[in-house]
Amino acid sequence: MVLEENPITKELHETWRLRIQDRFGNSIQTNDCLSLIQYLDNMPNKFFSESAYHTYLDFLNEVPSNDIVSLLNECENSISHSLRILNEVNDLEFHDTYYPEDDLYLIDFIDKKIHYNYLKILETTFYNLIYLPSVHSRRTRGKSVEKLDLYNCIEELKNGDFYFLKKHYNNTIRNGIAHGKVQVRDNQFVYTDKKLNQETITIKRIVRLFDDLIDCVNGFVLALRVFYLSNINKSLRIPQILLIEELKYQADGPAWEIITSFEGSNIKNQQQLNLYIKNDFHDYNKVQYNAFRTAILTDHFTSRYNRIFINLKSSHSKFNSAGWVSFNGDKLRELNTKGANRIEEYSGVMDENLLFFVPKRKFPRLFYILGTYKMIFKAIMKLHWRNYIRTVSPTSFIFRECRTHAKSRYIVVERSSFFTKESTPQDLIRKQAPNLIRKAKKQAKKEYSRISFKRFLRVRYTKVFVYESNVRRRKFREGGLHSFLICIIHKNQTKQIKSPLPFGTVEKFRNYEIIWNDNWNNES
Repeated sequence: MVLEENPITKELHETWRLRIQDRFGNSIQTNDCLSLIQYLDNMPNKFFSESAYHTYLDFLNEVPSNDIVSLLNECENSISHSLRILNEVNDLEFHDTYYPEDDLYLIDFIDKKIHYNYLKILETTFYNLIYLPSVHSRRTRGKSVEKLDLYNCIEELKNGDFYFLKKHYNNTIRNGIAHGKVQVRDNQFVYTDKKLNQETITIKRIVRLFDDLIDCVNGFVLALRVFYLSNINKSLRIPQILLIEELKYQADGPAWEIITSFEGSNIKNQQQLNLYIKNDFHDYNKVQYNAFRTAILTDHFTSRYNRIFINLKSSHSKFNSAGWVSFNGDKLRELNTKGANRIEEYSGVMDENLLFFVPKRKFPRLFYILGTYKMIFKAIMKLHWRNYIRTVSPTSFIFRECRTHAKSRYIVVERSSFFTKESTPQDLIRKQAPNLIRKAKKQAKKEYSRISFKRFLRVRYTKVFVYESNVRRRKFREGGLHSFLICIIHKNQTKQIKSPLPFGTVEKFRNYEIIWNDNWNNES
């Protein structure tokens, strides 16, 4: 496809594809999968449930091709709505925060943030996605799909591969939140449904239910993305929100960002896609190049619009109406179908050969050329620097969070959390324990302002928690010996602190000790 790769973002996209391929392996059958990078880098997408992902992907792949295409096409609108709702909830800022320490603020946090969004996800994304395997199950058994509500979907699937769904759904809690019958009693929430059934759980337990539900749903949606993007040129009707999101990852770059999109029609009653783009280029030629490339990619991913209208938003425009350009979608589709690979073949695709964009200032051509090389250099050097750091100073332990307090003469690191993906990390932890203590001390001082005298105090007490996987920050601080906690490295250089240590197998070294968690899943 012509203009498939932007030279400025080409190396970045190749790096993303390698990471995606390394993470998801043979599940990915296409290069049009850059949007999956959010499941490696973004919160809370990166916490998706592995079991939910694999179970849902197996369901999509194992159902006969004609049946699954028919079912997905039938539910296209509800799937689109589900993806939109999930994106809204994923974009909220409380997924990787700590629990509020004050009980009043904690209850308020749960009431305003957790309850509402828990119900929102249950009733839309969760229900619409488990509806698909429920319908297939019923049709396979020759049963009617009428009255297949959320509760009956769970009942339909709970004894099969989707057995884990029942831990994410509690009918009494759902009805208690939906009908406003929620009470706080003795540091617990009491949920009462219309039949006066009650469910009592601790205050923090509802937050864990919400987090687990989000992880499960993100696993389902990841499986859907992989399946859809692997069948992009087939008879499957792919939800536009998913395709536009992939388009955004493909087309965005330095000074060019797709903000949003809307479907509509023009005065000739043709199907039109309106793209709103933030443009920070001064150079008319760069704007033209990116607009042309965006239009070609748009047709590649959507192929249902007669016209593609791009509205440019730019602070560098001479006029309030920053700029616009439109493309003939039918001509683009015809050329893409023929496999056109020369830019000359696309002559006449831009309506009236006009792109309206007048920059406030015009600079000598040399400035624009130097600006292009600068963008390429910054993009490439950033990647190469990261690769260099990983090669020269590889690390098996990644810092996650820290909690400290200062005494009059020293700093106490109450906890400093690291996680590792090493399969057998015991020997490595024994070897790296002094370095982990050193890193914990360094991170502890960063908790204080640069002008604070506390940055100059010595760290005299340190606890380093090492986990086998990455989780939300609030889960690190829940307390207790989690099954994914490998060990605690403890160093006490004070005489005043007599802190009790958790139970476990203790190994003592010169001036620190390692307490191995006997509940750790992978303990050898």
